[in-house]
Amino acid sequence: MDNEAKIEEMNAFHKKIHENGKAAVVLFYSNNCPPCDVFEPVFDKYSMGYSKDINFLSFNIKDIPVVSERLMVRSMPTVIFMKAGEEACSRLSGYIEPSDLKEKIENVLGGICPKESRKKVTADVVIIGAGPAGLSAALYTARARLYTIVIDRAMPGGQVATTFTIENYAGTKGSITGPELVENMVGQVEEQGAELVELNEITEVDFSGKLKHVVSEDTDYYAKAVIIATGAQPRPLPVEKEEEYRGRGLHYCATCDGALYQDADIIVVGGGNSAVEEAVNLTKFARKVTLINRSDGFSATKSGQKKFFDNPKTDVIWNTEVRELKGEMFIDRVILENNKTGEKSEMAVDGIFTLIGMIPRTELFKGHVNIDENGYILTNENMETDIPGIYACGDVRRKYVRQIANAVGDGAIAAIFAEKYISSEDE
Repeated sequence: MDNEAKIEEMNAFHKKIHENGKAAVVLFYSNNCPPCDVFEPVFDKYSMGYSKDINFLSFNIKDIPVVSERLMVRSMPTVIFMKAGEEACSRLSGYIEPSDLKEKIENVLGGICPKESRKKVTADVVIIGAGPAGLSAALYTARARLYTIVIDRAMPGGQVATTFTIENYAGTKGSITGPELVENMVGQVEEQGAELVELNEITEVDFSGKLKHVVSEDTDYYAKAVIIATGAQPRPLPVEKEEEYRGRGLHYCATCDGALYQDADIIVVGGGNSAVEEAVNLTKFARKVTLINRSDGFSATKSGQKKFFDNPKTDVIWNTEVRELKGEMFIDRVILENNKTGEKSEMAVDGIFTLIGMIPRTELFKGHVNIDENGYILTNENMETDIPGIYACGDVRRKYVRQIANAVGDGAIAAIFAEKYISSEDE
């Protein structure tokens, strides 16, 4: 299932449980489940009796796998009570007594059912981030029979999930799309027993104790080791009104938004591999793609540059930077400045894609591990930070090369040394 389908599933679920502004009783069941067969007529009976006041919804978990995973539905059947969009009371699961179901329903309706207390989960390893580095680490720790939880603020994949084509990753027969590669990685990780928790923001960490504490929106996680794999985010275009024009002509993901610009004139800002490669990919939609580069040469690979210069739809303006965005509702022109002569010019455009580097997602970890002046986590070659039991891998750590290949290598190394650390602490 691709990211768009997963988001659609979550949105459809939330729309149903908020229907009519009423509270909801939500049943999760599965096929070949004797307790589910026993409970079904009980659920139907109470649905008929209380449906005027509360919504009754039932779902087969195979039809809504993303929702089931997100809500951590682990046994069949499970009944969850929702009020004002949040889980209320404690859930029921397994062989459910009719009297327990009735009591919970009446408590929800009577307003005396408290919100469910925060969950507490203890694992061997918690991995923060589900990009290639985090998923690679999870594959290794799960195979080592360590109870592994991978938590991501969004959906698995990180930057790779929004990459159109990958042609330099070994074992892919020369070319694979980002979403396909992520799907393969997630499948391997889940087959080994790792638990993926998606769309869950980490709000706080405490690495001072023997058990490391990771706090999410609804759960307190405790682990013997933590692997940080939060990656990086696109560096914003340094101009006024940058936030105002986001999504209104200014974009940071060519794969996500390129199809919006059929037969259009667009510019790409940057000069590295991402900028050059995505400029070429954008020619599949645009009439013309002009790359704005602040220097007099590309830092992209020779093969990437050849594809760019061989494409009749691409052009480049050297030694130039975007100084201003203009347009009423959407960008329709930009002010450019030659950084050698100081000469300014106006250029008509339909859209801008900015690919000028990344900013590491390390704000959460400042004061907990050593971080350099650019925000990257400092590690040794074993991915160890200055705190025992805490590791960092992938684009979030300081290094010179940032590719999928060395991100997964980082993840493997972090996992191997996390396993060694846990073994030594358990002796």
